[in-house]
Amino acid sequence: MRFACGRLLSDAPFKQISVELGYRDPAHFCYTFHRFFGVTPNQMRGELRKRIGRSALMSHFRNKMSENGK
Repeated sequence: MRFACGRLLSDAPFKQISVELGYRDPAHFCYTFHRFFGVTPNQMRGELRKRIGRSALMSHFRNKMSENGK
């Protein structure tokens, strides 16, 4: 999921990101991402682009991953 968030900062399509992560179906990647973070990859991409402080966002992701045991 950390890699996925980093890739969301790029313009890569979700299909490409899902393949890079080993998902055969982009819908399954989106579903898993939503279950993990509580927002869709598209929503996350929008938030990432709005925010200036990337380090603050990555801190949030690390906290979220710790909560989920990942």
